[in-house]
This record gives sequence, structure tokens and C-alpha cells, in this order.
Amino acid sequence: MSFQKSRYIGSRGFYSHVLAVAVPIAIQNGITNFVGMLDNIMVGQVGTDQMSGVSIVNQLLFVYNLMIFGGLAGIGIFTAQFSGKGDEKGVRYTMRLKLVLALVLTHFWYCGFLMRARLSEEVSKDYVLLCKGKGLTENQVIWRHCIKNIMPSALSIMAIFLPHLLGGAYVVEMVFSYPGLGKLGMESAQYHDYNLLMIIVLITGTVVILANMIAQSISEGLDPRIKEERGQMI
Repeated sequence: MSFQKSRYIGSRGFYSHVLAVAVPIAIQNGITNFVGMLDNIMVGQVGTDQMSGVSIVNQLLFVYNLMIFGGLAGIGIFTAQFSGKGDEKGVRYTMRLKLVLALVLTHFWYCGFLMRARLSEEVSKDYVLLCKGKGLTENQVIWRHCIKNIMPSALSIMAIFLPHLLGGAYVVEMVFSYPGLGKLGMESAQYHDYNLLMIIVLITGTVVILANMIAQSISEGLDPRIKEERGQMI
């Protein structure tokens, strides 16, 4: 009997904990795959173009999930090491890094997705055909002309993302008690230190305004038409 028990790697509580984690994940994956199958069936009845669009979006979402969960799984190795060592401080640091990495990668992926959409629209314009007719290769057209035309809008999107990144970082600081402007602002609000709170808001607003001004200056350098249009509006 003792030999039979030694064949297992854990106690009954260990296997109960594993099932408590694995079963909800399996149910969630099953529901997600079933809903995706229904979505593909319904879109497939509409037409081939719509089905192709859904397939492309699913591929992009797969790349996004691979990027997010791959990065977080890499950090999870250090989380497991700190947990096995009993270092709670190290576990908290890795959890903070996971949240910050997920926040940053999500915004960069969204920005890349929008740039890809803008680039798809740009390559269908008439001047691209003219450049190809003059003998330029596809890479030369994209990098010399198309990228230069879509960069102003991409920079504007990046500047808009900055407040989101700062807000997410402040939330991470408050939840995990990480020293920073977010935690400092929360403590100043709790203790009614409004002078310090106004300084933090002023610093955050200044950073956001400077980022937008820098993005605007770079956009005007890439596309002088923006500066001319702004001069006409003034």
C-alpha cells in the first residue's frame, strides 16, 4: 500500500488545487473556441471577403496573445523561483513587472495594428502606382513614401497613449504599494495634502502636454503640409 502511494507526486490537496486551476481554464477555452466557431460559421455565410477579414483579425489576435502570454510566462519563471525561496518581496516585484509589461505591450500592439491599417490604405493610393511605374521597388515605395505619410498619425496616437500608460502605472503603484507618483498622489489625497496632489497633477499634465508638442513638431517635420494647414487656420 505504501508503494502504491509513493507513485504519486503530491497529496490529495495538491491535486485538488491543480484541478481547481485547470478546470476553469479548460471551460473558458472551450467556450471561447465554441464562440469562435459560431462566429466563423455566421461570417462564412455572409461572403468570402468577410471571412478573410475575420481570419486576418484572428491571426493578429493570436500574435497579440502570443506576445502577451509569452512575455508574462517568461517573468513567471522568476515569480516561481521567488515563491519557492519564500521571498515575498521578489514575488511582488515580478507581479508589478508583469502588469507593466502587459500594459505597455497592449498599447504598442494597438498602435502597430492601427499603423498596419493605415499602411494598407496608403498602399492603395494612386501615387503608389505612379512610383512603381517609375521603377521603384515595393520596399522603396513603402519606406520612402508610405511610412513617411502615415507617421504623423502614428505619432499622434502614441502621444494619446501616454496618459493611458501613466494612468495604468499609477494604478499598479497603488495596488502593489510601489513607490511612485501614483502611490504618492493617493496618499496625499488620503491625508488631505492638496498642495502635493496639485504638484503631482501638474507634473503629469506637463508630461502629457510636452509629449503632444514633441509629437506635433516631429509630425510637422515629416509632413510640412501640417504646418501650412495650421498656419491657414490661424
